[in-house]
Amino acid sequence: MAISLLAVDDSVTMRKVLEITFAGENYKTAVASNGQEAMNLLRSEKPAIALIDHTLPDGSGYDLAQQIKQAMPNVAVLVLSSKQNPYDRARGQASGVDDFMDKPFDTQKLIDKVTQVLAQPRAAAAPAAQAPAAPPPAPAQPAPIAHAPVAAASRAARTPMRLRRRSRPAAARPKRGAST
Repeated sequence: MAISLLAVDDSVTMRKVLEITFAGENYKTAVASNGQEAMNLLRSEKPAIALIDHTLPDGSGYDLAQQIKQAMPNVAVLVLSSKQNPYDRARGQASGVDDFMDKPFDTQKLIDKVTQVLAQPRAAAAPAAQAPAAPPPAPAQPAPIAHAPVAAASRAARTPMRLRRRSRPAAARPKRGAST
């Protein structure tokens, strides 16, 4: 059975790239150019994952991710960011984004990332309804580092650099007894 995928990007070219990328990979791809179209398709297509552009004409990808998670918490969300619009981890986490990928991307790496995200367990509730996470356990005290005895360094290594004589070629050295 084909996995339903929702691709949301305002670029016609990028939507076509996403359709072609997932065409032969057991995916059924629905595409939308903005958040409103995406929400309409979300209800009718019931995708397993949504690939959302970072910047959309009617809002941000984070806003759409949050709407998707509120409507259907089990839908995985992957944001497509770029070097011009880098992924914001804090906003992504607050919006319920599962992962991200920078454009331009290698198509096989995108397929692998989608497979990886789909394999992760989904939250049963929207991010706003989840209980606050428990604080992480206190880090264990590191074991003392055992120092092995260090062999005595050579005289050259122990002599400060300013006291070391520099080796010069014989022609450049002043002759003994000659005045300079």
